[in-house]
Amino acid sequence: MPTERQTDELQEILNILDPDIGHFADKLAKWTFKRPEFLRGLVFMLKEDIGQYLDFDNMKVVSPYNIVDTLQETVSDLVFTV
Repeated sequence: MPTERQTDELQEILNILDPDIGHFADKLAKWTFKRPEFLRGLVFMLKEDIGQYLDFDNMKVVSPYNIVDTLQETVSDLVFTV
C-alpha cells in the first residue's frame, strides 16, 4: 500500500504530464529541483568546490516574484535558500 507521500508525489507527476496545462519543462524542473538530493547533484556537477560548503538538508524553494497564485506557473526562475 503506497504511503501518503508516495500518493502525493504520484499526483504531482501526473499533473506535470497533463498536456492541457502546458509549461512541461518548467514544471518538471521545479518538481525535480525542489528535492534537495537532486539540487545537490546538479550543483556538484556544475561546481563541486562550492557544493561542499552548502547545507542542502535545509534547502527551501523561494518564489522569485510576489505575484498572484494564478500566475505562479508562468515563472520559470528557480530560487533556493541553502
